[in-house]
Amino acid sequence: MVQYQNSKYSVPVKYIGKEVTLDVRKDSLFIWYGHQCIHSHPLSKKTLNYQRDDSLEILRSDVFKYLEDEELERFVEENLDAYDEL
Repeated sequence: MVQYQNSKYSVPVKYIGKEVTLDVRKDSLFIWYGHQCIHSHPLSKKTLNYQRDDSLEILRSDVFKYLEDEELERFVEENLDAYDEL
């Protein structure tokens, strides 16, 4: 996750812990690693802003690696909905 203003935005798992650069253009946050744009998010006032694929990748790599894909996707959908309510 990277933080911009009072919100956090997800990054792909392989970039966790790496130094990235943030670039704001109009209503979007672009996340760069070196000369490569690795992600973009619409700017939001929500506390947590996850892209669905990032959530799946994080959970598959660690805590929920034992779940079948269908179960994991259902879990992610339910929790992303809950994040929107924060």
